[in-house]
Amino acid sequence: MRLLPVPAACSAESHMILVVMASVAVVLVVTVTLSAGILHEEGARMYLARSVPFVGADIPGLDDVTGEGVLIAVIDTGVDFEHPDMLGWQGDGKVVGGQDLLRGGDSTPLDADGHGTQVAGVAAADGSLKGVAPKSKILAYKVSEDGEHVSSGLIAKAVLLAVRDGADVINISMGVSKADAVIEGAINEALAHGVTVVVAAGNDGPDRATIGSPGLSRGSLTVGATYNNLTSNLVATLDAGGIPYTVIPMLGTEAPAEPISARLVQAGYAKQTDFAGLDVVDAIVVAERGSDVEDEMLYFSLKETHAADAGAAALVVYNNVPDLFLGELIHEFIEPGYEPRIPVVSMARDEGLELLERMKNGTAADALLHLFHNPDFVAHFSSRGPVSPFYIKPDIVAPGAYINTTQAGSIYNITSGTSYAAPHASGAAALLLQKNPHLDRHEIKSIIMTTADPVTDEYGNALSVHDAGSGRLNITKAYKADLAILPPSFVVMLSELLPVAEERLELRPVGGGGAVDAAAAAAATTTTTTDDNLSSRPDLGDVDVRFEGPDFVRFAHELDGGMLLVRMSVVTQEYDLPLEGGGSVTAVDAHGPEGALYGEHEGRVIVSHGDSEYAVPFLLHYTKGSVDTAVVHTERADGGELVFDVSHPDGWEFAKIDVIDSVTGEAVTVTATPGSSGEARLEIQEDGTYWIDARLMVRGEPYVAYDVVHIKSDDGDDDDDGDDDDDGRSGNNNNNGGSNTEPSDDPLWAENGLESRNAFFPAESIPLRQIAVVSGVVAVVGLAGAVIRMRGRRPLDGNTPMHAAVGAGPE
Repeated sequence: MRLLPVPAACSAESHMILVVMASVAVVLVVTVTLSAGILHEEGARMYLARSVPFVGADIPGLDDVTGEGVLIAVIDTGVDFEHPDMLGWQGDGKVVGGQDLLRGGDSTPLDADGHGTQVAGVAAADGSLKGVAPKSKILAYKVSEDGEHVSSGLIAKAVLLAVRDGADVINISMGVSKADAVIEGAINEALAHGVTVVVAAGNDGPDRATIGSPGLSRGSLTVGATYNNLTSNLVATLDAGGIPYTVIPMLGTEAPAEPISARLVQAGYAKQTDFAGLDVVDAIVVAERGSDVEDEMLYFSLKETHAADAGAAALVVYNNVPDLFLGELIHEFIEPGYEPRIPVVSMARDEGLELLERMKNGTAADALLHLFHNPDFVAHFSSRGPVSPFYIKPDIVAPGAYINTTQAGSIYNITSGTSYAAPHASGAAALLLQKNPHLDRHEIKSIIMTTADPVTDEYGNALSVHDAGSGRLNITKAYKADLAILPPSFVVMLSELLPVAEERLELRPVGGGGAVDAAAAAAATTTTTTDDNLSSRPDLGDVDVRFEGPDFVRFAHELDGGMLLVRMSVVTQEYDLPLEGGGSVTAVDAHGPEGALYGEHEGRVIVSHGDSEYAVPFLLHYTKGSVDTAVVHTERADGGELVFDVSHPDGWEFAKIDVIDSVTGEAVTVTATPGSSGEARLEIQEDGTYWIDARLMVRGEPYVAYDVVHIKSDDGDDDDDGDDDDDGRSGNNNNNGGSNTEPSDDPLWAENGLESRNAFFPAESIPLRQIAVVSGVVAVVGLAGAVIRMRGRRPLDGNTPMHAAVGAGPE
C-alpha cells in the first residue's frame, strides 16, 4: 500500500477527503511515449489523424462546427496548458479554468504526469494535432499527481466544481473496479443539473462484469475501447488452452489467410542456435525478447528469420522487462532483401512467463493465433458488462488503442486505454452542442448511442451489448441525426407465466440535422388523443420500425405521434414429439424442441426516419419463474406499498427479493414463502422506478425473476394499470402493460437530484420480515490517513503495471 501525503497547503476540507476516502486509480493502459529521442515521432503523429476522421469528426468541421463555445471539464492529472496544442492558460488559452485540488485549489492545474494532457488532447487539441472538437475550451481539475493515487472524494468534488463552473460536458477517465457511492452520487448530481457526463469503462477486460465506478453510472455515457483505423494496423488474438492472451502484431507482420492453429514450442531467445535439434515445423514458437549475451543486438527481424528457417508457423515474443511493447520487423537495420515470412506478435512479460509455465504443465499444449484487420474490434483490455440486470453498460465504444495525442512536456505519445476512447465521445458531445445548443443531455446521449455503428468479432459475428454497447461511435451519423429516441437502450422481462412485455420509446425531433429552437419544436407538434392521455405529440412524418431479436419472441408496435409502444410476447411453438413405439404426436411448447430458452437474449429496435436509421439495443430476460409487483397507494406521503406475487410453474419454497431504487441504488431485501406471498408488502415513500430482483428456491435449485415497477403518487384519478378497476393499484410496464408514467418522467433514463431522496421508510415501519439493507452502490470506507491503491497503470490486458516504450527493431 502506498500513502498519498497531504500537501501542506491543503485545506481542512480537502484534508479530510484525502484521509478518509479510498483511492481511485487512473484508467490508464498502455502509454508509449514519443520524444525527440525516439524513432518515428513524425510518423506516429498520424494516429490521432486516423481515429478522429474514422469516427467522422471531420464532417462537422466542413460546416465549421468545431466545438466552439463548449466547455469540456477534464477531471484527471491536470492539463499541460503550456503545450503548443493546448494554447495557454485562461484568457485566450485553451484551458480557461479549473483547479489543482491536491493543493486546495490554490495552484494552477498544470499536468506533470501526462495522462490528463493525453485525454484533453483527444477531445480538444488544436495545433499539430487536432482533437475531435478542436475549438472547444477545457476546464482542468487536477485530482492526482501521478495518475495512480487519488481519493474518490476529490473526484466527487471536482465533478461538483465543474457543474458550478459551467461545464457542458464532463470527462472522467479514472475509475475503480467496483462501485463507489461517493463518485456515483456526484455524477448523479451533475446529471440532475443537465450536464453530459462521459466516463471510461475501465481496463479490466476481457472478463465479464468488470466495469466499476464511474463506468457503471447509469445516466452517464460509458465508453469502451476499440482498435484504431490504421492501414498498417492488425488485430491479433491468441488463445492457448482456452485462455486468451493479449498480443500485438509487430509492424511489418502480414495477416495469414486463415487463423493459425498449432502446437506451442519454446525456443529460448529465437537465436539460430536455439533451434538446433528442435522440431518447430508448423508450430507457434514462444521466445523471449533480447538475448542472453550482453550487448548482442538480436533484432526482431533476425528472430523471425531464424523461426521461419526452422519451419515455424508463427512467433510470439514476450518481453524481457515488465509490460507490453510494440515491435518492428521493418527497420533501418534490416538485412538487405529481408521480408517477413511468418506472423510475429509481442506479449507482456508476465503473460509470457505464465504461458511458458502452462506449456510445461500441459495445460497449454496448443494455441490458436488469429490476425485480422478490424479497427472496430473491441480491445482485449476494455472492461465489459453486465453491471446490472436492469440496464446496459457499456453504452458505446470508440477508438482507444494506439492513439497518438498530446503529452505533458510539449511532446506527443501513442497510448492505449478506455481513457482515450472516452474523450472521443466527449468531443462528439461538444460538436453536437455547438450545432444545437438546445439539446439536453438525454438527447445527446441518445443521438450518440442510436447512431453508432455495429461492431463484430473476428468472425463477423455481432458482439454482445456487454462488450460493445450500442456500437462504435459514428460522429457523422450523429451529426446528421434528426431524432433522439428515449430511452436509447432498455431491458424487458418475460416469464413463462407473464409472457408479454411492453416498452415505450419517445421519438423526439431535433430538427433538420440537429438544429431546432423552441419555435421550430412547437411547430413540429400536433395534439392527439390516446386511450390514456391527452398530450402534445410531434408530427414526425414517415417512420419505419423493424425488430431484430430472438426467434421465440413475437414483436409488435404502435406509433402514436412521437410515442412508440413496443410489445414483445413469447411465441408458442408446435413440433412433432417422437414416440417410443414409432410415430409421433404434436406437442406444444413455448421453448421448442431444442430445449428451454430461459435466460438472457439481445435484440434491437431499428427506427428509420428521413435519411437516417437509429438502433436501440435491448436485453430480454426470459425466466421460468416470475415476480409480479403491484402498487397500492397509501396516505403516507408520496409513493405507496409494493405487493409481490411470486410464482413458479414447479412450485417454490423461498424467495429473497431485493427492491432497488433505480435513482440512488439503495436497496431493501425482504423475504417471502408461498404462504406469505400475498402478505408481502413494502412501503415506499418516494415516487420513482424500482427494480425488483427476486431469487427463488425451487426444489433446492436457485432461479431468478425480475420486475420493474413505476410508482406515481395517486392523484385521485382512475388508476391506469390497464384494467377497469379503480383499486388504487399501479401495474408495471414489463408484464401487464400498465406503465403509469410517460418516458419523460421515468427515472430509468432521467435522474433526479439526490440531496434529500430517501426512498424507503424506516425498518420498523415495514410490515414484513426484513433481512438486511444492502446497497446497489457500495459505499467506500477508507482507513483514516490511508489512501488505498486500487488500480495501477495497465497494459492492454489490464493485468500488469507498465510504462512501455515503442520497441524499434533493435534490442
